[in-house]
Amino acid sequence: MTTRSLPLGAQSDVSAEPQGVLETGSPSESGYRSIKDAQRRWAINIWAGKGIRVSGGAGEGQASIIESNSENELFLTPVLRVQVDTSSTYVIFDLGVVAAQDQSAPPLLQALLEEAQEIRKLLEAIA
Repeated sequence: MTTRSLPLGAQSDVSAEPQGVLETGSPSESGYRSIKDAQRRWAINIWAGKGIRVSGGAGEGQASIIESNSENELFLTPVLRVQVDTSSTYVIFDLGVVAAQDQSAPPLLQALLEEAQEIRKLLEAIA
């Protein structure tokens, strides 16, 4: 899958705490393209297609979609504008719950929902 970045000047901040929170944590390493959390032992791709928001610290307010995950690293698309670090915290949330609760979702959330649908289709095709 191709990594996508937001167009120059596009807004990638999500200010409200998302509904449907599934997991929270703090990165153990810095990154733009991925968030590594050495404290985790997830099943491979359990978070694929879910939303992620940097909820505190460096990069706070940014949102993306989890393209895939290893046992302790989340790979994001689009990439983050501001690098997260060990001061950051993150929230993984269900995009479907957010969409169901807010039919007037902002453009970034709409783009994230479309990206999540594409990821789900690709995962179903290779399963």
